[in-house]
Amino acid sequence: MTIYPVGTILKNLTDVVIFDKITMPKETETIMNKKLKIEVVHGSGNVFRYTGYPNPDVEQAKAILSAEIIKSLDSQKLSVRKAQALTKVQAADFSRIRNADLGRFTIDRLIKILNKLDPDADINMEVRYSKKRKRAPSALNA
Repeated sequence: MTIYPVGTILKNLTDVVIFDKITMPKETETIMNKKLKIEVVHGSGNVFRYTGYPNPDVEQAKAILSAEIIKSLDSQKLSVRKAQALTKVQAADFSRIRNADLGRFTIDRLIKILNKLDPDADINMEVRYSKKRKRAPSALNA
């Protein structure tokens, strides 16, 4: 086995274990000796856009809100049962959130759950447009 430092670009690997270094089988070493051309593309920051989800922005918002709910549960050291007693939200819902099973949740429901857990939570939303797209006139500016 050969050990490569983190950050080494690897391709076509099987049975790879990742710790602070990457360990791989000897037969993969020949692939690494070839020079690889890599094109770097700046992403949007929303992984759901590139994975075929029908509503990627909604999925991203739900993921961010659920991560904040999990942070709140962890910082308060709440089990799902204790969170249920505190918020009157079903323990099963907290389990679904912890397991990233967000299909049953809407954005507004996740916001309500977060506010029940942490009433001091401040939720901000920003709308950004790509540089390629011309921005439509806002109803607020009319």
